[in-house]
Amino acid sequence: MSIAIIGTYSESIPMNTLLGNAVSSIQIGIEDYRSTDPRRMLSAIRNLTAGILLLFKERLRELSPPDSGDVLIMHSIQPARGSDGSIRFIGAKRRTVDVQQIRERFDALQVRVDWKRFESIAEARNSAEHFCLQLPESRIKEILSDAMHIMHGFIRHELQREPVELLGVETWGVLLRIGEIHSEELATCAAARMGIDWGNDISAAVSNDLRCAGCESRLLKPTHSTSGTLSSRQFSCVACGMSSAYCDLIEAAVGRHFFADLYHAHTRGGEMPVGSCSACGKEAFIYDYGVCAACGSAESVLPCQSCGEAFEKEELDDDDVCELCASVLHLSSKD
Repeated sequence: MSIAIIGTYSESIPMNTLLGNAVSSIQIGIEDYRSTDPRRMLSAIRNLTAGILLLFKERLRELSPPDSGDVLIMHSIQPARGSDGSIRFIGAKRRTVDVQQIRERFDALQVRVDWKRFESIAEARNSAEHFCLQLPESRIKEILSDAMHIMHGFIRHELQREPVELLGVETWGVLLRIGEIHSEELATCAAARMGIDWGNDISAAVSNDLRCAGCESRLLKPTHSTSGTLSSRQFSCVACGMSSAYCDLIEAAVGRHFFADLYHAHTRGGEMPVGSCSACGKEAFIYDYGVCAACGSAESVLPCQSCGEAFEKEELDDDDVCELCASVLHLSSKD
């Protein structure tokens, strides 16, 4: 049995395959979105998220070596000896990879994904499922727009297919129309923020990751004129109407902007890209730039890369290590 794709379609996709299940989930997600029953909005987000993850797993399946049991989509991998005595790795049990494992394997295999957009979708699903938030229609459209952008790039460049042929004319057409409308709204909000003096280039870059505190939409406009200090700035969400202070949004924005660096530092060690500002207390001090994205303070307080304690920059050596730690490291190197 093959999936019946709505509209023009170039080839059949067998049911009960990763790719077939991915297409089904995405199409059902769009059907949920078009329903007049508001209860199906959460189902739309779930199905779209599931469909995108299945597309990711399909790519890992394609990249798995022959006769490996689709090793790259398996959560656990174990060695096995072939009949000729060679060692190979195969998938163990039936549990498949989680999101973090997909990300790690894609990074290793240089598979490209717009992870920021995917994180936005995942955050929205988590908020709707676990905090019972009723997402406004504008936020739902934003989620579908993010999904469209992810699928457009991934299906075309990684799966080497055309989205309209894989998903069908009707399903892809809905996603394209929503994506175009949302892009126009996003451009309008960006234009409204153009006159804001962010103080420095890195704070201006981080501002692109500002999200509504209520519905997590990117559709934010300054509530009044663009003059005044950042700490006094208020933003209004076009999607849900909520007004939020810049100082209440910036920490999460910094976390989003430096997500990859923060994850690497937590899981593999290395320098933390951001920390607590000694002037305002916000977790928004960006060490490489020596500036706080929340209050604009440019204090020269940096963490020792060995012990993590905060020191004035002149108290650290060229490797950003304090005097005590440098002495300990020096003595250790002699042993």
